[in-house]
Amino acid sequence: MSDLQRKKSFVIVRAINIIIAFVILILTVASILYTLLFAEKIGEVRFLKMAITDLGMMFSGILIACCYINTKNYTRIGSVFSAIPVLLFFNIFLSGIIDVVSFNSETRKIIFIIQTSINIISIFIHILFWLYQCASLPKNRGKRYFTVWIFTIIIVYFIILVTNPFTKILFFVDESCKLIYSGETIELILFSLLYLSYLVYILPQRCTWRKKLSVASFAFFPMLFVAITLIWYNFGEVYTVSSFYFMFMLLAAYVVFFGDYLESKELLLRQKAELAEKEHRQTELQTALMLSQIRPHFLYNAITAIRYLCKNDPAKAYTSLGLFSDYLRGNMDALSNGRSIPFEKELEHIKTYLTLEQIRFGDELKVEYDIRYSDFSIPALTVQPIVENAVRHGATMNENGGKIIISSFKTENGALITVTDNGPGFDVNAPFSDDRNHFGLQNVRSCLEAMKCGELKIDSKKGTGTTVKIFILEEKQ
Repeated sequence: MSDLQRKKSFVIVRAINIIIAFVILILTVASILYTLLFAEKIGEVRFLKMAITDLGMMFSGILIACCYINTKNYTRIGSVFSAIPVLLFFNIFLSGIIDVVSFNSETRKIIFIIQTSINIISIFIHILFWLYQCASLPKNRGKRYFTVWIFTIIIVYFIILVTNPFTKILFFVDESCKLIYSGETIELILFSLLYLSYLVYILPQRCTWRKKLSVASFAFFPMLFVAITLIWYNFGEVYTVSSFYFMFMLLAAYVVFFGDYLESKELLLRQKAELAEKEHRQTELQTALMLSQIRPHFLYNAITAIRYLCKNDPAKAYTSLGLFSDYLRGNMDALSNGRSIPFEKELEHIKTYLTLEQIRFGDELKVEYDIRYSDFSIPALTVQPIVENAVRHGATMNENGGKIIISSFKTENGALITVTDNGPGFDVNAPFSDDRNHFGLQNVRSCLEAMKCGELKIDSKKGTGTTVKIFILEEKQ
């Protein structure tokens, strides 16, 4: 399906939803106004029936709104379930018409048509409920057999309903325009089989207790209504409380909705936790990989500097080895865990490294520090590779003598570290070459992005030197 077709489908579905919502709102308001305005004229019994109908319509509308809102947040409450409260709304509304409106001999057929429509809608409610539950249950042979069995019951009931105008086996309208149920036993048997089938299938399944409770409620509440009406009323008078039946089904729909809502929220939280854990492990692996790449690079440069001094100045080489030993002793822990360390600790490593380089280059390399803020943490080996890069490819390339300036400042959102050299500079828009000249820059940037703790920016022009800015975000407590 193309994007244009998806947009058209979305617009059509949205338009249908708006129309249905508008119709439901109008019918509910009209029913409530009718009940309030004509309360004295319709009598106490009809007023009670109308009030029950109004409550059912309002609670159906609330459930429809809940389904629509939460469909955007998670997929369990989808369009299939959303149709159930819509159908229940119209069944409650039509039942209220039968219970309240007075019919005469000329309009008696309307009662028959309305009741037939109610029964057909009830069939669709059970079909949608089963399809909705099947979508979240594992596929197996038993599921297929139960689906055939349930649809067999529904088809048998539908055939009986279609032939009812001729056989009057389910219901009929007498000469006084009173709806008489004549097939209570048939409906009781068929729907009891249907509800028991729900329970027999779902209870042995390996699913959450909320799932079992939601299916059980859709069987328990209608059967509870049937039991109450059989005890409290005669069969022929069941029609007088038809709205109650759909209120019980609406209550079951609420149980299903909130059960699946909570289950979906828990699933979403578990997925987020698993994703966060996965991202955390990935970040640690990426950081460890980058540290393992940086370590040999730094060690190579430090040992090269000492090797040079061993030949040209053994005394300085001896001093350098002591510094290098101190550096390794304090630095290996940070390298092993790859986590954040105090900036002062990183600065100590930098000073040790630069002291080694100054021993090597002498007056050709000058270093200045402008540390105005140091009370923050950074990932291990964040600044040191930048300084190393500034020495190796910046300051030492200046024929008139190189200079490195290291600064740190407090910002509104954290800290800013700058490393400036007076080297030849480079074109920041040009792609990095494969000779590893900017290896440290690439790895520090990747590390900051992976750990989501800051960013790196480069300001450089050929012939004017380079300034690398490292923005460190303040840690949230």
